[in-house]
Amino acid sequence: MLGTNFTHILCSRGLRASRSGGAPFLHGLVFAVAVFLGGLLPAGAQVQPPTPQAKARTAEVLKGETVTIELQAETVASTLNVEFVVREFPQSGTLGLVKVSPTDRSKATVTYQAAADASTGLDFFTYTVRHPGGLYSAPARVEVKLISPEARLSTLPFLDFGRVAVGAASEKELVFTNAGTGSFEGILQPPPPFAIVSPEGGKLVLPAGKSQTVRLRLASPSSGAIQADWMFQPGRTGCRLFGACFEPVAVSPESLNLEREVESKERSGRFVVTNGLPTPAEVMLITGNRLKVTPWPEPKEPVTVDPAKLVAMLGGTESREFRVFLPQEDALGFDGTLGIQAGGRNYSLRVKSDALPARIVMEPLEQGDRIALGTLQPGPGAPYHSPPIRVRNVGGTSIAFKIEVEPPFQLVGLPKSVTLEGGGTREFRISVESALHPGIISHALVLRAEPSGTVLQRVSLDGIVPSSGMQETPDASILAQREKQKEIDAFYALNPYLGLEGERDPKTGLPAGYTRSPLGFITRDFKPREYTGSIPNVLTFEIGKVTQTSIELIWKKPRSGQDNYLVDIRYDLHDTDTQAITSVWIPFPDLPMEVGPEEVRANIQGLQPGTIYEFRVVATDGAGLFATPSIPLGVTTLSEARAGISEGTQIALGLAGLAAAVFVWWRLRKKHRSGPSSTTLWARPPGQDQRL
Repeated sequence: MLGTNFTHILCSRGLRASRSGGAPFLHGLVFAVAVFLGGLLPAGAQVQPPTPQAKARTAEVLKGETVTIELQAETVASTLNVEFVVREFPQSGTLGLVKVSPTDRSKATVTYQAAADASTGLDFFTYTVRHPGGLYSAPARVEVKLISPEARLSTLPFLDFGRVAVGAASEKELVFTNAGTGSFEGILQPPPPFAIVSPEGGKLVLPAGKSQTVRLRLASPSSGAIQADWMFQPGRTGCRLFGACFEPVAVSPESLNLEREVESKERSGRFVVTNGLPTPAEVMLITGNRLKVTPWPEPKEPVTVDPAKLVAMLGGTESREFRVFLPQEDALGFDGTLGIQAGGRNYSLRVKSDALPARIVMEPLEQGDRIALGTLQPGPGAPYHSPPIRVRNVGGTSIAFKIEVEPPFQLVGLPKSVTLEGGGTREFRISVESALHPGIISHALVLRAEPSGTVLQRVSLDGIVPSSGMQETPDASILAQREKQKEIDAFYALNPYLGLEGERDPKTGLPAGYTRSPLGFITRDFKPREYTGSIPNVLTFEIGKVTQTSIELIWKKPRSGQDNYLVDIRYDLHDTDTQAITSVWIPFPDLPMEVGPEEVRANIQGLQPGTIYEFRVVATDGAGLFATPSIPLGVTTLSEARAGISEGTQIALGLAGLAAAVFVWWRLRKKHRSGPSSTTLWARPPGQDQRL
């Protein structure tokens, strides 16, 4: 009886301790003591274990889904049977049967199925536990969080497309994973200029837990760094897309002002074209009608190209410099573009140049201040007139001017005041109605700006008036002059090119291939040449030191490195078959030249004193191509009697020397006229071998 009461007391105190939250250890200790004392009890008596305690639990479940929740009782031994009883049922879901674990009697599971239409939030139910036949524990609360199904896409935080040429495209791949609880279905739309290649249309269907590869493309219409944040789900971390777009061809600078060069007299500038691609690219430079372009430095060998464009091949990432220029004869202003085609794209370089100031030149002009009219020919009304004289505005702006001449010279074919636009040309002639004496006449021609009257140019007009038709009483010197003049007239009568028929050059009035020398001789090349504009030409030259037997010619190089030149001298060909004299240009043989870095000097030796000679300079590439010849000049060697004589007198005597030279050639013609008719002689300048 004592043992039974004592056991009951221990169990009761253990029960109170368990209900008051005492430790399981205390429960076990009380139970163990009770069992020990219970062994002293009579047979058939039972010992009741402490009441187990139900534990609070939590869980999450998607609406419409089922979740299994584990229930647990705190007991002194997991082998003791525990009963789990639901006290309060959930409001938004349904519970299944409670199943006790066969291996751990203190644990059980129950399924909770959330209603599909349940509102988002918390639901709960309570349960209690006991040992069979024992007391129930206090209820424990199980909270269930109801959540809606949600897709959650994830991928790399950034994607670099690298360098992409404008007009080309780069494609990259991204793997998307649905790490959420719901299926994703939507349209992927990255920010431009990025675009979806696949899936088609950007449509993505991705169940929870699945992955799919998406292919993107970057194709930008302009250069520069590109960066965009792609938020493919609102409120979620997206992917940063970036790349560097560049022009396949770069042109520097973007605009160009042409400046006039001292040597070439051309307005030019330079620019650089860079191929930004790793592979070779063809570049086409389209110049139009006025601009010209060439690689820089210019190639030593001239290259024949289309005058309106230049095609060049640039290697991968290669840069090349080009020179764009307006030809020397183009003096007008320019404001336009140079077209550039490369890599399937069109570019343009803005090119500007101011017009050159107006500047008047007269042709033919010798030594900068003299126009040799030659022998004045009879015209309508029996005046004596010169060949056409051209006045040309080589500048790019208009200019108004007038021309004044001293009597007895008169202007023919030109109004008192003339306005020439840039590049414009007018022609006029000089006539003589009467003269005090036949022979050489030399007077001034003055070109004045209008309306200021400023002298723009002053030149000397030298001509020969034929003796026929003059009524004055001649003295002995005039008679001698007339005899020489008769020989000059006869020479012109025998020159067959003065009366050539057929198509003529509209500017010169001469047959094609013929030019007029400073003294008026219609002249052709002895040996036909191929003239080209690809070789810079010597525009004019100067006369250096002149002696009785030598003449020095000096000219500026048209460009650096141009070292090949010829000096042509005018010869007269006497054909005994036709009794005609033909004027031709022939290279002066074995002429030494002093070639400096900027200018060239040629000293022509073996000439006759007091004799007039005509020369011109031709630049050549040394391989059979020739530049346009320079403006020819005529110059007279000194004679002993001319030492100390004024310049004007020297000119007059020079023309007299010409008449004397022609007289000698005429005598040679008479002499050979009585010889074999099949013989053809070349008349060489005095001082040179007359044999072929």
